[in-house]
Amino acid sequence: MTADAVKDEHHDKAWEKAERKFSHKTASEYYDPCQDFADRSLRCMKRNGFDREMCGDYFQ
Repeated sequence: MTADAVKDEHHDKAWEKAERKFSHKTASEYYDPCQDFADRSLRCMKRNGFDREMCGDYFQ
């Protein structure tokens, strides 16, 4: 067996272990980059008195 074949087999076994948990996860169980970005933009707006120009990086 080559090193690549061993690596692929190990990867497949690792996914088999995680697949069931991942497939049956709750909606907010894993990191959501879009929600993180939305939260940051709202914090910026609150911090700057809802002045959209102060948070221009979030609204391009």
